[in-house]
Amino acid sequence: MTLAVLTPDSVSGVLAAVDEGAVVIAGGTHVMPRLNTRPTPDVSALVSLRRAGLSGVEMLDDATVRVGAATTLTQLGNAPELAFLRPALDAIASPTIRNLATVGGNLFVPQPYGDLAVCLLALDATIEYADGATASIEELRDGLVTAVSFAIPKEWRFLKAMRRKLNSASIVTVAAVLDAPRIALGGVAPRPVRARHAEAAYAQGAEAAGQAALQDIDPFDDAYASAWYRRRVVPVHVRRALLGEEA
Repeated sequence: MTLAVLTPDSVSGVLAAVDEGAVVIAGGTHVMPRLNTRPTPDVSALVSLRRAGLSGVEMLDDATVRVGAATTLTQLGNAPELAFLRPALDAIASPTIRNLATVGGNLFVPQPYGDLAVCLLALDATIEYADGATASIEELRDGLVTAVSFAIPKEWRFLKAMRRKLNSASIVTVAAVLDAPRIALGGVAPRPVRARHAEAAYAQGAEAAGQAALQDIDPFDDAYASAWYRRRVVPVHVRRALLGEEA
Protein backbone atom coordinates (compact mmCIF):
# COMPACT_ATOMS: atom_id res chain seq x y z
CA MET A 1 0.00 0.00 0.00
CA THR A 2 1.34 3.40 -1.03
CA LEU A 3 0.61 6.33 1.25
CA ALA A 4 0.88 10.00 0.33
CA VAL A 5 2.51 12.13 3.04
CA LEU A 6 1.25 15.70 3.25
CA THR A 7 3.25 18.40 5.06
CA PRO A 8 1.09 21.52 5.41
CA ASP A 9 2.63 24.60 7.01
CA SER A 10 -0.40 25.53 9.13
CA VAL A 11 -2.96 24.00 11.46
CA SER A 12 -5.71 24.87 9.00
CA GLY A 13 -3.85 22.89 6.34
CA VAL A 14 -3.66 19.89 8.66
CA LEU A 15 -7.38 20.11 9.40
CA ALA A 16 -8.20 20.33 5.70
CA ALA A 17 -6.21 17.17 5.05
CA VAL A 18 -7.94 15.39 7.95
CA ASP A 19 -11.32 16.38 6.51
CA GLU A 20 -10.29 14.61 3.30
CA GLY A 21 -9.43 11.42 5.19
CA ALA A 22 -5.74 11.80 6.00
CA VAL A 23 -4.40 10.34 9.26
CA VAL A 24 -2.38 12.68 11.47
CA ILE A 25 1.23 11.69 12.09
CA ALA A 26 3.69 13.49 14.35
CA GLY A 27 6.75 11.39 15.23
CA GLY A 28 5.24 8.24 13.77
CA THR A 29 6.37 6.00 16.63
CA HIS A 30 2.77 4.96 17.37
CA VAL A 31 0.97 5.40 14.05
CA MET A 32 3.45 3.69 11.73
CA PRO A 33 3.75 0.39 13.65
CA ARG A 34 -0.05 0.15 13.66
CA LEU A 35 -0.29 0.78 9.92
CA ASN A 36 2.52 -1.64 9.18
CA THR A 37 1.08 -4.48 11.24
CA ARG A 38 -2.61 -3.82 10.62
CA PRO A 39 -2.96 -2.40 7.09
CA THR A 40 -5.97 -0.14 6.72
CA PRO A 41 -7.17 0.02 3.11
CA ASP A 42 -9.21 3.19 3.67
CA VAL A 43 -6.10 5.17 4.73
CA SER A 44 -4.54 6.66 1.61
CA ALA A 45 -2.68 9.65 3.07
CA LEU A 46 -0.82 10.81 6.16
CA VAL A 47 -0.63 14.44 7.22
CA SER A 48 2.50 15.44 9.10
CA LEU A 49 2.59 18.02 11.90
CA ARG A 50 6.29 18.68 11.30
CA ARG A 51 5.81 22.05 9.58
CA ALA A 52 2.52 23.11 11.19
CA GLY A 53 4.08 25.30 13.89
CA LEU A 54 3.08 23.09 16.81
CA SER A 55 6.41 22.55 18.55
CA GLY A 56 8.20 24.49 21.26
CA VAL A 57 8.19 25.21 24.99
CA GLU A 58 6.89 28.58 26.17
CA MET A 59 6.67 30.03 29.68
CA LEU A 60 3.29 31.76 30.03
CA ASP A 61 4.26 33.22 33.40
CA ASP A 62 6.69 32.44 36.22
CA ALA A 63 5.01 29.12 37.00
CA THR A 64 3.04 28.00 33.93
CA VAL A 65 4.43 26.38 30.80
CA ARG A 66 2.82 25.69 27.42
CA VAL A 67 4.22 22.90 25.26
CA GLY A 68 3.36 22.44 21.60
CA ALA A 69 1.90 19.05 20.73
CA ALA A 70 4.58 18.33 18.10
CA THR A 71 7.44 18.98 20.55
CA THR A 72 9.58 15.85 20.72
CA LEU A 73 10.39 14.19 24.02
CA THR A 74 14.05 15.10 23.46
CA GLN A 75 13.17 18.77 23.00
CA LEU A 76 11.04 18.63 26.12
CA GLY A 77 13.88 17.13 28.12
CA ASN A 78 16.27 19.83 26.90
CA ALA A 79 14.07 22.65 28.22
CA PRO A 80 15.85 24.01 31.36
CA GLU A 81 12.60 24.99 33.05
CA LEU A 82 11.35 21.38 32.79
CA ALA A 83 14.39 19.68 34.31
CA PHE A 84 12.13 17.94 36.84
CA LEU A 85 10.70 15.82 33.97
CA ARG A 86 14.03 14.48 32.74
CA PRO A 87 14.05 11.29 34.87
CA ALA A 88 10.61 10.43 33.49
CA LEU A 89 11.61 11.18 29.91
CA ASP A 90 14.84 9.21 30.24
CA ALA A 91 12.77 6.18 31.25
CA ILE A 92 10.76 6.30 28.01
CA ALA A 93 12.02 4.06 25.20
CA SER A 94 15.43 4.89 23.68
CA PRO A 95 17.08 8.17 22.62
CA THR A 96 16.25 7.37 18.99
CA ILE A 97 12.55 7.02 19.81
CA ARG A 98 12.57 10.14 22.00
CA ASN A 99 14.01 12.10 19.08
CA LEU A 100 10.83 11.28 17.15
CA ALA A 101 8.04 10.75 19.68
CA THR A 102 5.99 13.82 20.52
CA VAL A 103 4.13 15.21 23.50
CA GLY A 104 0.77 15.08 21.73
CA GLY A 105 1.32 11.60 20.40
CA ASN A 106 2.19 10.25 23.84
CA LEU A 107 -1.30 11.15 25.04
CA PHE A 108 -2.80 8.54 22.73
CA VAL A 109 -0.34 5.69 23.35
CA PRO A 110 -2.03 2.74 25.09
CA GLN A 111 -0.79 1.48 28.42
CA PRO A 112 1.68 0.17 29.54
CA TYR A 113 3.36 2.86 27.45
CA GLY A 114 2.62 6.60 27.57
CA ASP A 115 4.56 7.55 30.72
CA LEU A 116 4.51 11.23 29.81
CA ALA A 117 0.71 11.13 29.78
CA VAL A 118 0.88 9.82 33.36
CA CYS A 119 3.06 12.78 34.31
CA LEU A 120 0.73 15.24 32.59
CA LEU A 121 -2.21 13.75 34.46
CA ALA A 122 -0.45 14.29 37.79
CA LEU A 123 0.40 17.83 36.68
CA ASP A 124 -3.30 18.49 35.97
CA ALA A 125 -2.34 19.57 32.46
CA THR A 126 -4.83 21.22 30.14
CA ILE A 127 -5.10 19.93 26.57
CA GLU A 128 -5.71 22.48 23.82
CA TYR A 129 -7.44 21.40 20.61
CA ALA A 130 -7.36 22.97 17.17
CA ASP A 131 -11.10 23.73 17.41
CA GLY A 132 -10.45 25.97 20.43
CA ALA A 133 -11.73 23.51 23.02
CA THR A 134 -9.77 22.59 26.13
CA ALA A 135 -9.91 19.47 28.28
CA SER A 136 -8.14 17.67 31.08
CA ILE A 137 -6.00 14.59 30.44
CA GLU A 138 -8.84 12.45 31.81
CA GLU A 139 -11.17 13.97 29.21
CA LEU A 140 -8.89 13.15 26.26
CA ARG A 141 -10.86 12.69 23.05
CA ASP A 142 -10.16 12.35 19.37
CA GLY A 143 -9.19 15.58 17.64
CA LEU A 144 -6.10 17.55 16.71
CA VAL A 145 -4.24 18.40 19.91
CA THR A 146 -2.22 21.59 19.49
CA ALA A 147 -0.65 22.05 22.95
CA VAL A 148 -0.69 21.17 26.63
CA SER A 149 -0.15 23.57 29.51
CA PHE A 150 0.53 23.03 33.19
CA ALA A 151 1.97 24.63 36.31
CA ILE A 152 5.50 23.68 37.33
CA PRO A 153 5.21 21.83 40.67
CA LYS A 154 7.04 22.67 43.85
CA GLU A 155 7.37 19.04 44.98
CA TRP A 156 7.51 16.40 42.26
CA ARG A 157 7.90 12.64 42.47
CA PHE A 158 8.32 10.07 39.69
CA LEU A 159 8.99 6.35 39.80
CA LYS A 160 8.75 3.70 37.10
CA ALA A 161 9.07 0.00 37.78
CA MET A 162 10.04 -1.97 34.67
CA ARG A 163 11.81 -5.15 33.58
CA ARG A 164 14.97 -3.34 32.53
CA LYS A 165 16.50 -0.20 33.95
CA LEU A 166 15.69 1.76 30.78
CA ASN A 167 13.89 1.33 27.48
CA SER A 168 11.08 -0.90 28.74
CA ALA A 169 7.33 -0.68 29.16
CA SER A 170 5.86 0.09 32.55
CA ILE A 171 4.86 -2.43 35.18
CA VAL A 172 3.84 0.44 37.46
CA THR A 173 4.44 4.14 36.88
CA VAL A 174 3.82 6.69 39.63
CA ALA A 175 3.85 10.45 39.12
CA ALA A 176 2.89 12.82 41.92
CA VAL A 177 2.68 16.50 42.77
CA LEU A 178 2.96 16.52 46.54
CA ASP A 179 2.00 20.14 47.04
CA ALA A 180 -1.51 19.38 45.66
CA PRO A 181 -1.47 16.39 46.29
CA ARG A 182 -2.17 14.71 42.95
CA ILE A 183 -1.11 11.16 42.20
CA ALA A 184 -1.33 9.49 38.79
CA LEU A 185 -0.61 5.87 37.93
CA GLY A 186 0.37 4.15 34.70
CA GLY A 187 0.69 0.50 33.72
CA VAL A 188 -2.19 -0.48 36.00
CA ALA A 189 -5.27 0.30 33.87
CA PRO A 190 -6.11 0.73 30.17
CA ARG A 191 -5.50 4.49 30.54
CA PRO A 192 -3.47 6.57 33.02
CA VAL A 193 -5.53 7.01 36.18
CA ARG A 194 -5.76 9.61 38.93
CA ALA A 195 -5.35 7.76 42.20
CA ARG A 196 -7.93 9.76 44.12
CA HIS A 197 -8.23 7.25 46.95
CA ALA A 198 -4.47 7.44 47.39
CA GLU A 199 -4.60 11.24 47.33
CA ALA A 200 -7.24 11.26 50.06
CA ALA A 201 -5.17 8.89 52.18
CA TYR A 202 -1.88 10.75 51.71
CA ALA A 203 -2.51 12.91 54.77
CA GLN A 204 -2.10 9.71 56.82
CA GLY A 205 1.25 8.96 55.21
CA ALA A 206 2.83 7.25 52.22
CA GLU A 207 2.02 3.76 53.49
CA ALA A 208 -1.68 4.56 53.73
CA ALA A 209 -1.67 6.16 50.29
CA GLY A 210 -0.04 3.07 48.80
CA GLN A 211 -2.68 0.76 50.21
CA ALA A 212 -5.50 3.09 49.14
CA ALA A 213 -4.17 3.11 45.56
CA LEU A 214 -5.46 -0.45 45.19
CA GLN A 215 -8.94 1.05 44.94
CA ASP A 216 -7.88 3.18 41.96
CA ILE A 217 -6.48 0.55 39.61
CA ASP A 218 -7.76 -1.93 37.03
CA PRO A 219 -4.66 -3.97 36.21
CA PHE A 220 -4.22 -6.26 33.21
CA ASP A 221 -2.01 -9.12 32.05
CA ASP A 222 0.60 -8.52 29.36
CA ALA A 223 4.08 -9.68 28.36
CA TYR A 224 5.68 -7.58 31.09
CA ALA A 225 3.64 -8.56 34.15
CA SER A 226 0.40 -10.16 35.26
CA ALA A 227 -2.52 -8.26 36.70
CA TRP A 228 -1.92 -10.14 39.97
CA TYR A 229 1.69 -8.97 40.14
CA ARG A 230 0.80 -5.35 39.34
CA ARG A 231 -1.80 -5.33 42.09
CA ARG A 232 0.70 -6.91 44.46
CA VAL A 233 3.41 -4.28 43.93
CA VAL A 234 1.33 -1.09 43.50
CA PRO A 235 1.30 -0.24 47.24
CA VAL A 236 5.07 -0.70 47.42
CA HIS A 237 5.85 1.51 44.43
CA VAL A 238 3.37 4.23 45.40
CA ARG A 239 4.92 4.38 48.88
CA ARG A 240 8.44 4.48 47.45
CA ALA A 241 7.53 7.21 44.99
CA LEU A 242 5.95 9.41 47.63
CA LEU A 243 8.96 8.98 49.91
CA GLY A 244 11.37 9.75 47.07
CA GLU A 245 12.89 6.27 47.02
CA GLU A 246 13.99 4.38 43.89
CA ALA A 247 12.09 1.43 42.44
